[in-house]
Amino acid sequence: MVKKEPADYGPIQFPARLGLQQWEFERAQALGLIPAADVASGSRWSAAVVADAMSRLEEIRTAVGAQPNVGAWRAAEILGERFGQEVSADAVMELGRRNLIPVIGEYKGHAMYDGRALEAFADREALDAAAHAGQLYSKSAAAAYLRVRPADLDDLLARTDLDWTVAQATPKGRPSPFAKLPDREPASA
Repeated sequence: MVKKEPADYGPIQFPARLGLQQWEFERAQALGLIPAADVASGSRWSAAVVADAMSRLEEIRTAVGAQPNVGAWRAAEILGERFGQEVSADAVMELGRRNLIPVIGEYKGHAMYDGRALEAFADREALDAAAHAGQLYSKSAAAAYLRVRPADLDDLLARTDLDWTVAQATPKGRPSPFAKLPDREPASA
């Protein structure tokens, strides 16, 4: 007995028919490679839509990539394997801040990094720079890195008259607004 093809497919049957994992199917939808459901009030896809997707399956697989979106720890493991070195989650977060492996969403309050960007990432120099910039320092290590005394760092962080946003927006080569600061915070009236 020959099994008859269904007239339409649901959100589980469609990716199964294509041989795609759920994340691959969802990414294909987000990329516009799988159209919106066209039957049953927009909850199912017609056999014609499925047949069209089947005819473009290699194109879909290529565009979707092989790497799902992942958190910082898993991305660090993947990069560590690829580059043969220890990579921290902090380095991945820094790569995200630099938009080299962008944050694409979140899961349970944690950033999810773009699997396609992670799959394509091959810049060891950028990884090394991000690993250095993304390091977390203790107070004494931060003071040593900045070549100041820990007490001076405490004073700087305790100030309430500093506009950190303005300082961070200062272009390279321009004097920091902090350069004009008095030695101590003004006494409150």
